[in-house]
Amino acid sequence: MRAEQHRPVGFLGAMLTSVAVASALIFVAWAKMETVQITYQIGDLVEREGQHANEQRRLRAELAELRAPGHLETLAPALGLAAPKAGQVVVVTEDAAALGAALATGETP
Repeated sequence: MRAEQHRPVGFLGAMLTSVAVASALIFVAWAKMETVQITYQIGDLVEREGQHANEQRRLRAELAELRAPGHLETLAPALGLAAPKAGQVVVVTEDAAALGAALATGETP
């Protein structure tokens, strides 16, 4: 090869290479920052999910306590409710024979 055909890279080529490398480094830094930010967001969401699960367990336990027969029996007098008297309870069943026997004896099937 001849010496005249082999030219050194000019200033413009070096500048374009520098801009390309700088752009790539800026992109990599931005991507890393986004990854860190999303990781923190995921951590926060996992923590909130745990808090919501604990709240749901607490509310289910409270609901079970409020529905407990003993709790309802303590509330009944304050609400003016009393136990049903004989003949006030109606038994509903699909079995006609059991219904007839219950009505005859006054018991629930």
